[in-house]
Amino acid sequence: MEQIIAFINSIAGLLAAIAALSSGVAAIVGAFRKWLERRRRAIMKASLAEKGLWVIGVVFFLVSGSIFGLRAPGTERQPMNVALTTAAWDAFNAKDYSKAIAKAQECIDEFRGSADREQAELEKQKVPLPPKGKVTDAEKQAILVRGLLNDVATCYFIIGSSAEYLGRIDLAREAYGRAAKYTYARTWDPGGWFWSPAEAAGDRLMNLR
Repeated sequence: MEQIIAFINSIAGLLAAIAALSSGVAAIVGAFRKWLERRRRAIMKASLAEKGLWVIGVVFFLVSGSIFGLRAPGTERQPMNVALTTAAWDAFNAKDYSKAIAKAQECIDEFRGSADREQAELEKQKVPLPPKGKVTDAEKQAILVRGLLNDVATCYFIIGSSAEYLGRIDLAREAYGRAAKYTYARTWDPGGWFWSPAEAAGDRLMNLR
């Protein structure tokens, strides 16, 4: 069921809905033209082709309407890294630690390469580390621009924390160790401030030794 919802809310789902709508319109137009031709010739009985076009048109309209109706407002505008990290946090807060690990790993598998390159480039240029805690609007935007880096580091921290709760200490150590390398990453707290997943992971790693 989750896969179906994810497809409906994806770009592919949107394109499928548009294609179904276009096909429905084409079928209805074709059926209407056959109806006009039949009327012109004073033929009372509709042909099998005409009936088929009406049915196809209605079916495609129903399919496209269902997809458009089930799409969550604004979901298509949410980047994949944000959606996966949010899903990982939601699962973690619901104490579904296995799901939290799975969602966080999806984000890592997809975006780790970009995060690694960004971290390496920032280190190479010796860019000052971003601030923590409460920040100005300008500082906040500068941090959020590094979305992939932030989310990959955060997802490693989620995996480490989830693994601890599941008693999978080796996995927790590995995840915390990887998170600790992303020193330029910051995680947004709903309370209105940023924290460093690298520092938090380092602290947790020390406690596990």
